[in-house]
Amino acid sequence: MKIATIILMSFLSLSIFGQVEQNGVYVQNGKTVEIDWHRRNAYYSVTPTNESSILHFSNGLTTQLETNSELIITSFDQTVNNTTTNAEKARFGESLMAISLMGGNAYFSYPEDNTNSTCIVSTPFADVELHKGSFYFVVNQSSLLVIVVDGSVVAYGDKRDEAKISAGTALVAIPNTQGILDSKISLSTQFVRDTAMNKYKETFKQLSKSKDSIMFIRINRKTVGVSL
Repeated sequence: MKIATIILMSFLSLSIFGQVEQNGVYVQNGKTVEIDWHRRNAYYSVTPTNESSILHFSNGLTTQLETNSELIITSFDQTVNNTTTNAEKARFGESLMAISLMGGNAYFSYPEDNTNSTCIVSTPFADVELHKGSFYFVVNQSSLLVIVVDGSVVAYGDKRDEAKISAGTALVAIPNTQGILDSKISLSTQFVRDTAMNKYKETFKQLSKSKDSIMFIRINRKTVGVSL
């Protein structure tokens, strides 16, 4: 859907302006993982089983996955502004990220406000483009629920249907049971109760604290996440 077009446009942009493209990385349990999706059969999947898991990505995205959720990172590229081989704090430019949440519950905190950067979360029901903000996803066999705690998202359905959702609102995507309609997925929006929003905001406060515990540095032209 939306992902293939954005990937092509981003590659053209990087080539035109001569920027250096690097593989993005994430940190999980103190380990840095590089997303080399150019490698044949590259596959990066995270499925917590015993407890929730927090992933810190080098583009600033922080994700908390609840148990039995399945997250797949399909592509992650970003530009790096560091030019020396000395160890120093990483300085990043625009980034391109495509991930899939196939099932389960996940919190996403995305700080990027660079208009040339893109972060898309694909689900079985819709592709959701994150803008700067905080978002809670619930994916099960019958529906997708996206609660926008802060910021906004744009959801893309199966027939180029689009829905923009802002803070305090939820996206609901469900299979369309009306056979006379062209789209197989129905997108709708609803307001979220204040009591529920306050609960989600508390979770994101804790997630923000964990974000401050990781710093990305460049060593010998490699990006590494270190705990502070």
